[in-house]
Amino acid sequence: MPFTVAEGLAAKHNIPREIFLKRIQGQMTAGEKLRLQGSSEKAGIKLEITPEKLPLTKLALYILSLDLKTRRERREELEQTI
Repeated sequence: MPFTVAEGLAAKHNIPREIFLKRIQGQMTAGEKLRLQGSSEKAGIKLEITPEKLPLTKLALYILSLDLKTRRERREELEQTI
């Protein structure tokens, strides 16, 4: 079932978003996790993203979405991934 459909069903059945995201995290694709990274952090949930599974364009966008401090701290790791 696509993530957006599952999210709609969860909302229909009054399942809080925080609980829904925690439970479905293991079934989400890397692209879905990347799309939801910002909104999930606002909900207090950190989605684990595996950058090495992302296509190059999405990887570049992911790296650019990180704050400068995080990019500096993870520079070697991110350069290896690219």
